[in-house]
Amino acid sequence: MRALARNHLHRRNRGIVVALDLALGVSSFVLAVFLLQDQRGSAWSREVLTYGFPCVLFSRLVGIFGARLEETSLRYPSYRDALRVIQGVFTGSILLVLCMRVVSGMRLPAAVFVLDSALLLCVWMALHCGARLYDSARLFDSLRLRPRRKEKRAIVIGAGDAGASLVKELASDHTTASKPVALLDDDVNRQGRSIYGVPVMGGVNDLDAVAHHCHANEVLICVPSATPQQMSRILAVCRQANLPVRTLPTLAELI
Repeated sequence: MRALARNHLHRRNRGIVVALDLALGVSSFVLAVFLLQDQRGSAWSREVLTYGFPCVLFSRLVGIFGARLEETSLRYPSYRDALRVIQGVFTGSILLVLCMRVVSGMRLPAAVFVLDSALLLCVWMALHCGARLYDSARLFDSLRLRPRRKEKRAIVIGAGDAGASLVKELASDHTTASKPVALLDDDVNRQGRSIYGVPVMGGVNDLDAVAHHCHANEVLICVPSATPQQMSRILAVCRQANLPVRTLPTLAELI
């Protein structure tokens, strides 16, 4: 039942993200047309919006699903999420130009598409990255630029709020030797995403394979809600992988 509830919540959240992206995508085109209305007239803007609306909807949906924007993390954005936004804008904008000319037969001035693309990039970037974009970029750079002489390449088990906080703290603390290179979580809805630039590469049972792939030499367990049985299972998997383990049940203990 709990898994079904999580899946339902995940699907609902994805639907909300798609709806927001679509609403913002349509709004950007409408605003672009109205900004050029003084040069072309109100009759022109009404005609463009009336006959071009299906093309706008179609191109925006292709851009959203083509770039998999519904899979991005709004709470923990990374460079990959920003690149997906750019991909979605590029794909949707090119398709809109083709659709308007081929399907509706309308040849709009290039200024409409340029202005629309700029507005779309701004609103989608604000939704998916927002105020955290700069922070994510800084943290991701610190992960790449940190000296590797004494570092420990760590796999973090737990991709929830506690695990995300741990990744953020390790990335911003240049005095620590641990560098998070991957996260593991048994919640399939979290797998395949990235948190502050660190990918969620699978479940706990994938530890051995992920450790070899990432050349990890340490495991950090950050699952405060784990039951004794779940913790025993996690520790058993860590022993099989022959990796040193640190358990960090609370945020106060991870520094």
